[in-house]
Amino acid sequence: MGIKNGPKKIVLLFLLICLIVTSACQQEDKNSKNLAYLKEFAKAEVAIERMRKKDPPDWNAIKEQYGVCSKLVKEVDEKNRTHYHAAITEAIEKCADNQRVNVNQQTLAKGLQHIAVMRIRDSIRSMANADLKTRKSIADDIAALFEGIRPTFIRRDTDYFKGDKPLETEADLALAALKAGTDADYITAATRLERIVNRTYALCVLFEMQSIEKLRETNISKCDVKLAEAVIFYRIIAPRIKKTDRNAHQTITATLNAEYSAVNTGLLLNALNRGLSTEITS
Repeated sequence: MGIKNGPKKIVLLFLLICLIVTSACQQEDKNSKNLAYLKEFAKAEVAIERMRKKDPPDWNAIKEQYGVCSKLVKEVDEKNRTHYHAAITEAIEKCADNQRVNVNQQTLAKGLQHIAVMRIRDSIRSMANADLKTRKSIADDIAALFEGIRPTFIRRDTDYFKGDKPLETEADLALAALKAGTDADYITAATRLERIVNRTYALCVLFEMQSIEKLRETNISKCDVKLAEAVIFYRIIAPRIKKTDRNAHQTITATLNAEYSAVNTGLLLNALNRGLSTEITS
């Protein structure tokens, strides 16, 4: 009886091995396609930033580029209960119709940055229950997404650190550590990346509000643009600041809602430092 069943067992074992191999190959193919898409998202994000600054912008071409991004935007919206796809679509239509173009395009440009950061955070959280191979694949995804927001790190390095690159350098070190991360240290690398992202976007909030202080006597229209940028930048870091220091969050919110004449970036900087438990300009 055992001899008769032997060939059947061999066939079943062979089929099981084939199933496992096929499943693994399918997962690798899925991971590869996802990584390729995230790279395309980042390229489109950078392209949109460049295209929107042309005079005049080609909003049909920008809309086409956003079509590349929309898949991820919808996914992140659903997971995080945000509404960026609708807001960005409306903003593009308003810009094409020449309605407050300089203000409305910030919803597109800065909204895509928020989407990228939310996806990076979602990906970091998904590492918790992943094996080492999957974790490395997720780290590749995060690195691909980072390329879309890298220009922001470069700009803030230029604005605040006189040719040094502490923000971009720290982000690259964190990404490298995340890719190489073992069970023991990937959490440290993820925390390191989260901190530098928060610090950079806090500097973005500060930069735009400092611009308002400089422009409020001469260019109210430009102040409106700066405020639109600051509001979205703050959304990126608000969850952390609310959790750390509720009073700091209230100070920052009050600054964003204040009349331009009442903006005090000294108080804002203090609140950002407290909310992130660091000196963001040092």
